[in-house]
Amino acid sequence: MFALALNVLVGYAGLVSLGHAGLFGIAGYTVGLMLEAGHGHLVADLSAVGLTLVASAIYAVLALRSTGIGFLMITLALGQIVWGSPTAGRA
Repeated sequence: MFALALNVLVGYAGLVSLGHAGLFGIAGYTVGLMLEAGHGHLVADLSAVGLTLVASAIYAVLALRSTGIGFLMITLALGQIVWGSPTAGRA
């Protein structure tokens, strides 16, 4: 899924992203935290999809107005923000 999404972004849109994996990390952490809290798999998956959609909408608002090296640097910064978030230390 990661490779297909990156293929669409690079191949069709011509945009190279360095923070693309942050969205998959958000989904993974959401599922892990929801399962740890005792919720079922369906609830965990649906909440991961919902939270990832919200995060990708925020990514889009911040990054899609730029192109080229500006887009590259913005996505790198967003990926680093996700990587350094406070919940990353919980796992």
